[in-house]
Amino acid sequence: MLLMGSPCFCSVLILSYFGRLLKASWWHRPTLIMWVSYAVMCLVALVTTLLPGVQMQGLFRSLYFLVAALLTAGYLIALVFTLIMVIHPLSRFTEENFSNPDDVPDRYAKSLIYFPVLHLIMSWSVTFNGSYPVMAVGLLVLSVLQAIILRGALSPLRTVEAERLEEELSAPVPVTLPEEPDLPQERKSEILFLIRKEVEEGKAYLDSHFTLGKLSQACGCNRTYVSAILNEEYGGFCPKMDFRAVAAGGGSVMIAGLTEDGRPAAFTSSGGGVWSERILNYTKQNRPLYLHAVPSALAFDAVQDSFYLLCNDGVMFRLPSCSHCNSIDYYPVDTLYARVPLGFDVLVLGSDCFRVLEKP
Repeated sequence: MLLMGSPCFCSVLILSYFGRLLKASWWHRPTLIMWVSYAVMCLVALVTTLLPGVQMQGLFRSLYFLVAALLTAGYLIALVFTLIMVIHPLSRFTEENFSNPDDVPDRYAKSLIYFPVLHLIMSWSVTFNGSYPVMAVGLLVLSVLQAIILRGALSPLRTVEAERLEEELSAPVPVTLPEEPDLPQERKSEILFLIRKEVEEGKAYLDSHFTLGKLSQACGCNRTYVSAILNEEYGGFCPKMDFRAVAAGGGSVMIAGLTEDGRPAAFTSSGGGVWSERILNYTKQNRPLYLHAVPSALAFDAVQDSFYLLCNDGVMFRLPSCSHCNSIDYYPVDTLYARVPLGFDVLVLGSDCFRVLEKP
């Protein structure tokens, strides 16, 4: 049973952990199949062990061990495919290097990959050894390891504190410039230099919580000036607009705001030179619709590989990498201003102290 249980347990652990982390639902079926098949085998073994006069003999014994061998092989194949499935997104996070370390529990997730190998080596070694003391010690060590790994799986090791983040997002942006309609060219150049320094040297493009407010704070001026200078500097690359939000992630930068005719718009760029408009359309009941809400903030979810446009009227508009897969959600609040992944959960913040913790 230990030979079967080891690959089954490891496969279910990884599928469950990364299934929840990726907020997917496809992992329920394979885990259910593996758990049910293993539970049936355990139940048969338990009945034949505890009930007097019931033993595995003859054809029944041969069939039982044949099924056990087939299940063990199946669990091993499932474990291999599970590891391949996990390695792909983890390597993407590393190679593209766009995510905050806190967005994905990267270090813990990678250590989780080595756990099945260690589990298999230890469990199969003590089984084939046949010595009761060795088996007892080995199973004790495995139990401790399982407790440690499960403790980590239940706590996704997210270090961002919701209270601190809420204070930062709701803090007013300091204004250090005089309220004048026009800025001297020297001051414009100085602010533009600070913007470029923050984005390039400060590696703001790696911060998936990067916002126009953060950029304004780093430059020491209000967001009105920053928005105006961005419009003036990059006005030839995308239509002139009232910038309301900016976020980075997935190897690109997205800006959002209102065009001159008051229409909400979003543009993406991988290098800052060429900007492409992301059409804010979506489908509801097979009807093509367009977003009409006013953008207030942008957020990027590294695990979902999606930008989220937060708007007034409680609108949250999802912009995944697939341009035909946009979706919209509504919250009972006037304005949304933050969406923060917290491990398996998502913290959504809005006006009037609105705060909701969504669980998958």
